[in-house]
Amino acid sequence: MPIQRSTALQPLSRQHHGGLLFCLLLKKGVRKNAPVGVMRDFVLDFWQKELQQHFHLEEAILEPFVTDMELKAPMQRMLRDHAQIREAIHLVDLQPSLLRIQQVQELVEEHIRFEERHLFQIMETSLNADAMQAIGVQLAEAGEYNCNLYPVRFWE
Repeated sequence: MPIQRSTALQPLSRQHHGGLLFCLLLKKGVRKNAPVGVMRDFVLDFWQKELQQHFHLEEAILEPFVTDMELKAPMQRMLRDHAQIREAIHLVDLQPSLLRIQQVQELVEEHIRFEERHLFQIMETSLNADAMQAIGVQLAEAGEYNCNLYPVRFWE
């Protein structure tokens, strides 16, 4: 059953949906033993067009609202996850391999699940209505990238 997310965090949740699609396409590509170079290009395209901006939004908009001790540890985990995913993508860029691509997929998927199931739920219960509204206003213009439209369909 899908989680009913607050209006304020829905733009990030929609981007997470796109991130899970990215992960699914990578899983299919790995299973099909798709060309590593093509999958590397897909990972870098998603990073440049979606994930990099998504991380920036979360770090710039959400982190300033973390004043409650209950939110400090989940927010620190979010930042550690972001750093780990950045490094994994950098390694895919430098020395692509199916194993490294699979690691990116696993890290991104686990990170999205953590944010949706833990971080966002804690934010929704810990932050007051004014804070949530302020977050929503800042996220209102967040766009979405559809990685399913990537021109090289290595997952098919």
